[in-house]
Amino acid sequence: MADGTQEKAYLTEHFTTGCILHGKIRYLEEIKRQIIDKYVETGYLRMIKPVYSQSSLLIVGESELQVQTQSQLQLQLHHQVKGDPSHNHGFCLAFILNGEVKYCEQVREHISRYTEKGLITAVMTPYTKEKQYIFEAEEAEIE
Repeated sequence: MADGTQEKAYLTEHFTTGCILHGKIRYLEEIKRQIIDKYVETGYLRMIKPVYSQSSLLIVGESELQVQTQSQLQLQLHHQVKGDPSHNHGFCLAFILNGEVKYCEQVREHISRYTEKGLITAVMTPYTKEKQYIFEAEEAEIE
C-alpha cells in the first residue's frame, strides 16, 4: 500500500503548471472566469499572470531561462510549449497555476471539455516545482 500513500502525497504537493489556450475570446474568458470562481477564489489554486495576446506566447521554466540565450528562446517559439493564435481563432490566453496536483488536474479536465468540442486548442506544461514565466514572441526576440 506504499504506492497508494505515495500517490496521495504527490496529489497534495504543490506544483506549478502553465497553460496556453487558443480560441475565441468568449471561450477563453469563460474558462478563466470558471477557474477563478471554482479554484482561485476558494483558495485551492493560485492563477499567476494571466495574459491575453494576439501574438505568439511562450512559457519557460526558471532553470531554462537561466541557461538559455535570447536566440535560444526565440527558437523555442517553434517548439511544443507555445501558443500561436494564427492557428485558431485569433487569441491566446496564457496563465500559470500553482497548487495541489489534484486541483490542477481538475482544471485540465475542464479545459479538455472545450478542446474535445473543438472550441479551443490547449498546450500545458508538465508539473514542476520551479517558477515559470510567460513571454510574448517579441519579448523573446534578439534586439
